[in-house]
Amino acid sequence: MAVKKIKRYFSSAVWWSVISAAFIGPGTVTTAAKAGSDFGLSLFWTIAFAILACFVLQEAVARLSFHSKMSLGENISLIFKYPFVKYLIGCSVIVGCMAFEAGNILGSIEGLKMMGLNTKFLSIIGIGLISFLVLSSGGIKRMTFFLGLFVAIMGISFLIVAFSLLLNHPTSLFGIFKPKIPSGSGLIIVGLLGTTIVPYNLFLGSGISNNQSINEMRWGMSISIFCGGLITAAILVTGSFISSPFQFEMLYLTIQRSSGSFSAILVGFGLFCAGISSAITAPLAAAFTAKSIFSKDQKNWAFNSRNFRTVWMFVLGIGVLFSLFDFQPISIIVSAQLLNGFILPLIAFTIIAAINSKKCIGENSNTLFQNILSIIVLTVCLLLSLKTFISIFNS
Repeated sequence: MAVKKIKRYFSSAVWWSVISAAFIGPGTVTTAAKAGSDFGLSLFWTIAFAILACFVLQEAVARLSFHSKMSLGENISLIFKYPFVKYLIGCSVIVGCMAFEAGNILGSIEGLKMMGLNTKFLSIIGIGLISFLVLSSGGIKRMTFFLGLFVAIMGISFLIVAFSLLLNHPTSLFGIFKPKIPSGSGLIIVGLLGTTIVPYNLFLGSGISNNQSINEMRWGMSISIFCGGLITAAILVTGSFISSPFQFEMLYLTIQRSSGSFSAILVGFGLFCAGISSAITAPLAAAFTAKSIFSKDQKNWAFNSRNFRTVWMFVLGIGVLFSLFDFQPISIIVSAQLLNGFILPLIAFTIIAAINSKKCIGENSNTLFQNILSIIVLTVCLLLSLKTFISIFNS
């Protein structure tokens, strides 16, 4: 009995690895490394808060779907009288998936460059083909195995490099204990929130939260989000050793000087894994979002249905197409993170309203403690987004 229970909890952790695979992509690598490069370890607190906020919202969405037996989109329809709000949220998330997809593929290319493979066109086609094959593999269970494998390889790569850098410069670790909001860090803070609490992950979590108990769901989700946060922290630490403005080339050269060529290639492999895992999950999340928002008949939106496949193929195709143009990967990636950060307060408010609505969840609404955590998360996200928006407007 105990062995069976352990096996179920382990399976839950692997199942929910799709969440960490989705938010640990080139966007996370870029934003976290840039945060470290520009502000050292003073923004480490942002990752800690983002992980807490991510769990609060993801757990609420999974619990909402579990008790209501409805998707997040269906619950939003019950909360808001006018469908405009639901469509606004859904379209914003899907557009964000498209922006992320281009950034994911371009980020993978940068990882391959670090490994000495500099054939852009063939690499883009190859990454697109791998993503297509995994998404066509026939089921979410098989897909979570591939994604869990990518996350494990990626995490080990970044953790080894960060640990080796700290061994050579142990005093730099003291920066973690000096949290602050440096001047000009607003965009990066919102980006770190946007790359961790990814709006499309909320719809993805809603779509895959079936057939598990509440405890299994919380366990698997906790492990996945914690591992994702640990990897993000390792990337920020690695970026803090870059003395000039962040570029992927500077990341490679800095690690090469500090820890040798093998570590630099290891980071390139980690970046490649981060990109390809997110290149799979972004189209998948877009399809779950479309299903949640636009479907009226769930049978027409089954995992292998024409509607579901059309959405993820379209998002994947847009990502491949835009990757072929000569766009700068960092600008696309950071823009996608900011878009996430700005629509996050609206989605967080919607989730809090739904999880407290008896119409949606009956008697299983939030406890007082859960509501306090949720309101803190919403308030901080809203204040940071407003502050950043005002600073952009003024400049």
